[in-house]
Amino acid sequence: MNRIIKKIRSYEISSSKFILLSALYLSYVLNLAFFKTVFSNFEVSSFFQGLCLVLFIPVSMIPVYVLLNLVLFKYTIKTISSILIFLSAATNYFMFKMGTLIDLDMIQSIFETTLRESSDLITFPSICWTIIFGVIPILFLLAIKIKFLDFKKEFIKRGIIIGVGVVVLVGYIGVFGKTLFSFGRNNTKLRSQYNTLNYIVNTVRFTQEKLRPPREFKILDDNVTSNIEDNNVRVVVLVVGETAREKNFSLYGYERQTTPLLENNSEIITIRNVFSCGTVTSRSVPCMFSSKGRDKFDVEDAKYEENLLDIIKKAGWDVVWYENDDGCKKICNRIESYKSYKLGKNSRYCFDDYCFDDALLEFMDDRLKQIKQNTLIVLHTIGSHGPSYYKRYPREFAKFKPTCDTTDIQKCSSQELINTYDNTILYTDYIINSAIERLKKYKNFHTSLMYASDHGESLGEKGMYLHGIPYSVAPDEQKRVPFILWLSKNTMDDMNIDFTCLKNKIWDRTSHDNWFHTALGLTQTQTSLYDKSLDLVTECRK
Repeated sequence: MNRIIKKIRSYEISSSKFILLSALYLSYVLNLAFFKTVFSNFEVSSFFQGLCLVLFIPVSMIPVYVLLNLVLFKYTIKTISSILIFLSAATNYFMFKMGTLIDLDMIQSIFETTLRESSDLITFPSICWTIIFGVIPILFLLAIKIKFLDFKKEFIKRGIIIGVGVVVLVGYIGVFGKTLFSFGRNNTKLRSQYNTLNYIVNTVRFTQEKLRPPREFKILDDNVTSNIEDNNVRVVVLVVGETAREKNFSLYGYERQTTPLLENNSEIITIRNVFSCGTVTSRSVPCMFSSKGRDKFDVEDAKYEENLLDIIKKAGWDVVWYENDDGCKKICNRIESYKSYKLGKNSRYCFDDYCFDDALLEFMDDRLKQIKQNTLIVLHTIGSHGPSYYKRYPREFAKFKPTCDTTDIQKCSSQELINTYDNTILYTDYIINSAIERLKKYKNFHTSLMYASDHGESLGEKGMYLHGIPYSVAPDEQKRVPFILWLSKNTMDDMNIDFTCLKNKIWDRTSHDNWFHTALGLTQTQTSLYDKSLDLVTECRK
């Protein structure tokens, strides 16, 4: 063993060869998901297209090769190479094995995720993969000697390599551009799969956003008022779901009975054909509470302007946010807010750094007892957050068996994974129904509840797991979400709502865009931001 180590340490390689080998390793060995997509989707129906594909293999390495020639110099070569190999090995695992894509939203999620959430993603296979494809190559490159030419010769040689690489790349695009652009338009996820450059480019974009100078907070409406003219107390509860997909709710036709309580509640209004604003929490939740809607929504802009909570608070409501997921993404910064795993340390539903969503019901109970004025309560659930689905529900909700009791979900069979996920939906059914039953007890209040999940989830369909695929190419499993409404009789009488009209309404395509305006309608908030056409209730007012 010592002889092998000595031999490695005595091994000497020129900088140009080292950079070439690094580019080959990063571009091919650590780009499995990228080439899987290319070879699975590139149609070859002519000699020209076949030649395009054959040449694509070596040409695809050029961007990484050029980049390495630009940044790997004598005093940076080992450090930067080690970082790139380690990061690329890790991202390669999640892209190839889990179907994850590394775009700007994913980078934002990575930087904003909590230790609790990220620890669920660190599994034995991911560690082994990263050691084999990342750590071991790094140890080798740290041991060997890299020989450089003098600065001038090195500079000239690099310049020639970069120049030739750019010419070849431009020439290739010039000849096969039409075929490449057509292929790229139909396979937009390739941009997020091209390893090394995907996380570098999107991290730079994310950093640029963060380094922008502080912006002035934007007041969207200075004349918010309330349309409420009596002294009755209103209580509106907004339940924000996590990772629940419409497909697995029996309320929406799923063959398994995963929502028995809601199905037996004749007062429930099921909104259908609902599409989320995004496929990650860091985008979807701020978007749900924004007046802009998905098409005009910008995550950074949302941080510097009023949202739904600010507007309703201006209308004189008491607004409170109870958090059981991984943060409100800054939308609750200007209102009263609590984190369940801090507030509920003594709760039987809390364990170390996480709680079952039952903890939110305890907080809701305490709040309802204190209410003396119109109040908006937001419950941000942990819902069906993966990959540790088995941690999201108490054992008595493990109806569907066998279950997948590990974060290494690829070790489980498809049925075990679905069973575990379905148990999270069964528990969500209980949470929503329990919140409604609590509101029913307060007959002197005018109460209502609205639930929607932030995004859906992939459970192995088309080789995809979890969520976070760029919206344009994301499957419906990650975009179609449940949206549920419940109104007390007091609320319907007060607002002249025809329940039969709501219950029997055939919903065309709806989305998170309706959340903001329906909430304004339920709280009877008068604001220029309100769009009557997006209020799901307005058509059924007498």
